[in-house]
Order: sequence, then structure tokens, then C-alpha cells
Amino acid sequence: MAQPESAAAVLGPIPANFDIQESFPQPAVLRHAAAFVSHTGMNSTMESLYYGVPLVAFPQIAEQAANADRVDELGLGRRLDASTLTAHQLRTTVNYLAADEQMCAKLGAMRQIVRDCGGAIAGADALEDHLA
Repeated sequence: MAQPESAAAVLGPIPANFDIQESFPQPAVLRHAAAFVSHTGMNSTMESLYYGVPLVAFPQIAEQAANADRVDELGLGRRLDASTLTAHQLRTTVNYLAADEQMCAKLGAMRQIVRDCGGAIAGADALEDHLA
């Protein structure tokens, strides 16, 4: 049986400043990212907000669409339509989001809110208190 081609082989020539892997530790990458192209699942969205990284949203399902719409509404990123997207539009959006000072300020405020919420421990404590 033939082995499936790697993702890198399917993509063709890769620019020197790109790193193609089967998976990445997303939080480690977000620590250094200027923008995050994402499907805006809840985990990805919260990790992006935790690190204060603007989202370029491409939702695939209803939950992701709701997250993408809210991110756009709050000025924490932009939702784009994958069916009409061009490479120029993607590049322009990423560059704009990475440089937008107002968005940076909004992301900084949201980052602090997310970090001050207490994480999984506070969530579990709140759930236990509610059930008690």
C-alpha cells in the first residue's frame, strides 16, 4: 500500500520563513504570533485571546461561526469568507490586524480579562458551587 504524501509535499515549494509540520504546540506558537489564521473553535479562540493575538477567522461549523462573529463584533479580529477569499485579501487582512493599534489595545484589555478569570480551576469551583 502506498504511503500518503506529507502535507509539505502536497503544498509544493514552501517559503523559507514558513514551517510546515503535522502539528504544532499552539500556545507556544501564539506567544510569538502577530496574527492567527484560525477556524475559531472555542479552544483556539481562547488561546488567541489569552496571548493577545488578533484572529483572522475562517469558521467551518456553527459554533466557530458564532465565535468568529463575536470576535469581529468586539474588534478582536476579522471574519473572512473562505469561499471568496484571495491571497491578497488574506495578506492585507493579516498585515492590517498585526499593525492596528486600536485592535492591539482591545486585545490587551481582553487578554487581561481572560488571564484574570482564574482558568479551569475557577471554572470547576464555580460549577461545584452552582451544583451545591
